[in-house]
Amino acid sequence: MIDIANQYAVKIDYQKDGKLLETMILFSPDIKIIKNIRIKYENTGFSKEIENIIENDQTEISYIQINYLKHEIFAFRSITSHYELFYYEQKILEKGYEVERDIIITDHIINMLSYLPVSKRSLCIEGICDVFLYQHSYGKETYIKNIYRLGHGELLSYQENKISVQIVQTLELGKYDLKKEQGADVLENSLREACQKMQKKESINTLSGGIDSTLTHIIMGNPHSISGSYEYPKFLCEKEYAQEAARLLHANHVVYDISMKDYMSYMIKTVKHYGLSVYNMTAQIIHHVLAECVEQEHMFVSELAGAVYGLELRTPYTKEQAEKYSFFDNYNYANVNSSIARWEDVQKISNIFGKTMIDKQLTKRNDYVLNRLKGFDTYDKSSDNYLQLGHLMYWFTNNGVSVLEQTEMVFKKTISALFSARKVVEEFLSLELHERYKNEQYGEKPYAKQLLEKLLPTYDVKKKKLGGSLPRTYMVTEGPMAGYFRKHKIPDFVDKSLYDIILAPTWETSWCVKYLIMYSVWYENVMCCEVEKIPSKFQINLE
Repeated sequence: MIDIANQYAVKIDYQKDGKLLETMILFSPDIKIIKNIRIKYENTGFSKEIENIIENDQTEISYIQINYLKHEIFAFRSITSHYELFYYEQKILEKGYEVERDIIITDHIINMLSYLPVSKRSLCIEGICDVFLYQHSYGKETYIKNIYRLGHGELLSYQENKISVQIVQTLELGKYDLKKEQGADVLENSLREACQKMQKKESINTLSGGIDSTLTHIIMGNPHSISGSYEYPKFLCEKEYAQEAARLLHANHVVYDISMKDYMSYMIKTVKHYGLSVYNMTAQIIHHVLAECVEQEHMFVSELAGAVYGLELRTPYTKEQAEKYSFFDNYNYANVNSSIARWEDVQKISNIFGKTMIDKQLTKRNDYVLNRLKGFDTYDKSSDNYLQLGHLMYWFTNNGVSVLEQTEMVFKKTISALFSARKVVEEFLSLELHERYKNEQYGEKPYAKQLLEKLLPTYDVKKKKLGGSLPRTYMVTEGPMAGYFRKHKIPDFVDKSLYDIILAPTWETSWCVKYLIMYSVWYENVMCCEVEKIPSKFQINLE
């Protein structure tokens, strides 16, 4: 069974002598690529020529290919694609013996869960642990046992009732000869080319007012812009940044205010639509509100920009410790320092999941990224190279764009990020490594700041952006999440010796407590309930 909800997915059929032989379901932001593949596919079916088009695509692609005669399915997610595909191998038993296997492939976790009765759902503790460590479950595991996602650059094959998955595409460092090019010029040309391929007439920009979203706005050609803001004093800096940037850009900008008293009801609503727990306290809930309220069907976000060209990732610590560990050691400082959780938090997470599980997941993430890189020099133990690996880890395992796409899909909308375009990433990774992420003059994101300084001279690129975030300690001690476990059951995987800490959270434990609450909201409202299926755009059964 194949069940697709994304309204922007395209279905192409190959018929011969009036008989349907093959079907391809294609996800891509590039209309020209879709047209080109359609013309060739309708004439020949899935061919080597189409494979080459996909391999050389400069943005991002996912697809499902069905061969009805051979009863085969192939599913692919390109190395930078945010279009997720989930799969589940269904074993059909009679009198306790397996008699048949079938596969379900969907593009939304809610629709996958609709095929799985509550009684047959069980937890995948590795996927849950990943969220506590990294804020996202990024790789094969989701929260639900035996429901898997396709990873970056992976091809799934379903042949003779058996599933196999392998990495067939990687991200290439140093792919382009750009050593003598100016970084800001490369970035501008690359972003403009990606925007030309990805932007639609109805596109709207989510403008936070920081470097990344302001650059995206300019490259898009000053479209309408929106942002969300929580009615909480410490979050208002985000609203002020957005309004100031909109003023400098002369942008038609609208802010959607979210009341803190409605926060938990918004979280529950978001979880029910997304199918997994929210991935942070701010962004995903804001995007749920925006997707529900805004008429435009295509949003641009600047997610992953920092992972491409300039998050600090605790640089001083990395520089100090860089040469002490191999890149293959799960405690190498690129891996440890680019955890969303601080190292102190990792120690506390170990109290819940155990050190063995933490080590296993750290190793798994390290390998996930290294296995997807071509041309990465594992012998170069310089702090610059450790910083580079940290950025690439953040890029591959911060599943933010994919999560927002899942949120938008519920409202028949879609999302794009210029920094999901393969060529944007590979061109940046072809620039000289030293000062790529940080330099003396500009600090973080030097090339982006140089470019913005050129394109919008009135923008002060050196001002510190405080960031829009809800303080987690306040949220779990005084705010809308406070006292949650006085009314709700503490998750079963938490040892009872930790109950007192969870019931009376402090600054030191608030990281773990906020994720336990997010998990619990999901468990109670999704895992233990029948779900409301998203209407299918395409539904195909091989039988």
